[in-house]
Amino acid sequence: MKIALCAKEKLGFITGKVPKPPENSAMYEKWRCIDCMVISWLLNLISKKLVELFICTPFAKDLWSKLEQRFGD
Repeated sequence: MKIALCAKEKLGFITGKVPKPPENSAMYEKWRCIDCMVISWLLNLISKKLVELFICTPFAKDLWSKLEQRFGD
């Protein structure tokens, strides 16, 4: 998955190199849209039975951390 995210220039959303801007920032909506897209990609990789455990995670970086804790690197 890291390779796919790197190829799409989205790896920074799970590493923290593309941090969440302040919600009142002009960049927040664009950032949030991309972050949600990354979340959807990550959730589509795991079993439908397990999605319930992770679906409420609000940000891609947090979801990635939870997935690493559960499944390893």
